[in-house]
Amino acid sequence: MPAALITPSDYQLIFEASPYPCLVLRPDAAFTIIAVSDRYLAATATRPVHLLGLSLFAIFANQPDDSSGSSGNELRASLERVMRDISDPQTGIGPFFSALEQSAAEVAPVAQTQAQMFVDLDTTLAAFADIARPYLQETISKTPVTLQTASDTLPRIRGFLVNSRKLFVDLQPGTAAAAVSADTIASALRVGVPVLRATPQLNDQLPPTAAALHRFNDNGDVREGIGRLIDLSESLGPPLKFIAPAQTVCNYATLLFRNAASSADQGNSHGNWQRGGAVDTPTGPNSEGSPSSAPANGGGSDVRNFLHVNPYPNTASPGQNPTECEAGNEPYLTGRQVIGNAPGNQGIQTEDQIGFQLRKGGGG
Repeated sequence: MPAALITPSDYQLIFEASPYPCLVLRPDAAFTIIAVSDRYLAATATRPVHLLGLSLFAIFANQPDDSSGSSGNELRASLERVMRDISDPQTGIGPFFSALEQSAAEVAPVAQTQAQMFVDLDTTLAAFADIARPYLQETISKTPVTLQTASDTLPRIRGFLVNSRKLFVDLQPGTAAAAVSADTIASALRVGVPVLRATPQLNDQLPPTAAALHRFNDNGDVREGIGRLIDLSESLGPPLKFIAPAQTVCNYATLLFRNAASSADQGNSHGNWQRGGAVDTPTGPNSEGSPSSAPANGGGSDVRNFLHVNPYPNTASPGQNPTECEAGNEPYLTGRQVIGNAPGNQGIQTEDQIGFQLRKGGGG
């Protein structure tokens, strides 16, 4: 510890506060006594005037229980051995005190903090002392029972906790959506309150309505009619499943009604007229403009005299390959006869389709 941090008066205070009987000896041949602690005076029933300035060996030579005077000689020999050991460089007493001084110097800057820590610790323990009985005592006494109950119960409710965790995970998207829709929900609740107030009148009508439905359900003719409707639904299921893509993908039903409506959408103040157009059929053997014995397949001077007909075009229906909206999209192949499906895939795009129809057909 640096000299500036401890003074001779500090050593004096340490000496006087020691709980043990102490003497301070001068390091001469007689080990002269130069200071005596109050503890020593009380233990020996003496006063400082009887001891100060005397040799340590003179005190032990006057011990009444030592008639031979050997105690003083033994003490001298012991002290000489101790002094020799301390003065021997191999003992390392000097580096020990240097290290002790360095340690004290390291601790000195935080001495005040440590002192405050003990003060705070005293405050904490004092607070615990106020509640030690009965609160802490009851807590300590009941802790084993509580731990045993938890050990017995927790394995049984583990499944419940796992399912609860899954429930809360599943609720997270709904909670997030509810946060976004909070204003809409609040508005619905404001509208719903008057409606709920009027529900008693509706509730009064529910029992007779339910009774009427029950009688309707028990009627034999009704049951037979419902059975026939079920049979009809089951019979219509397969053909509707096959026909539906013509509209749900290719949009043909919409185009049919659109074209039918547009065929008579022009007119004047006297009325509308039906549009129509003449078809100029090619000439030649078995042409479409005259009786024929076989499908037109060339011949004659008209290069158009080849039959092109597709009576059963693909409409993206189940089982058709490829999946395409072929009707209205067939390419016209000149100079050759084409009967049935056109070669290649004509795609699923027609007119006025929405994104759902294109996605349903696999077109994006």
